[in-house]
Amino acid sequence: MLNFDFHLVESPMDQLSDEERSKPGNFMALDANLKIKYNNTIYFDEDIAIIEFWLQLNDWLNKRDYESFHYYTIEVEDEYNPLISISPKDECYQITSPFLESEITLIDYKAGIDKKLLQLRDNMRVVIEQYIQKDISIYEVNTIEKIIKKIIEAD
Repeated sequence: MLNFDFHLVESPMDQLSDEERSKPGNFMALDANLKIKYNNTIYFDEDIAIIEFWLQLNDWLNKRDYESFHYYTIEVEDEYNPLISISPKDECYQITSPFLESEITLIDYKAGIDKKLLQLRDNMRVVIEQYIQKDISIYEVNTIEKIIKKIIEAD
C-alpha cells in the first residue's frame, strides 16, 4: 500500500508574525518533509518547498493536461529535476526521483493513487493555510513563478 506522509519542518518563519508569514516572499520558504512509503518501506524522505509542491500537484490534479505529474523545484540543481515524477504505466503508476532510496516500479492502481494524491493535496492545503493564515487557492503555478523571479532578482 502506498502512503504519502508529510510534516512541516522547523523554519525561520516560525519566528514571524502571522502578517509576515502571509507575505508571498516569506511563505515560499515554508518547507515540509515528504515521505513516500510503499508496503511500509520508505522510498523517498526529503524536505520540499511545500507550497511549490502543492501548487504543482493542485494544478495537475485539476487540469490533467498531461498524464504524468512532475514536481520541479528551484531548490535543487537541474540534473535533479524533476524531483518527483508520477507516471502512468498500464493500469498502475511508477514513481521516480533522483533521491529515491530504492527504486519503485509499478505500484497500486491509478484510482487508488489518485485518491491518495487528492487526500495529500487537501491535507497539505489545510496545514499551509493554518500556518500562513491565508487562502492559497488564489495562487496558481504561474503566479508563484513570478513571485520566485522577483525574490531571485531582489537577491
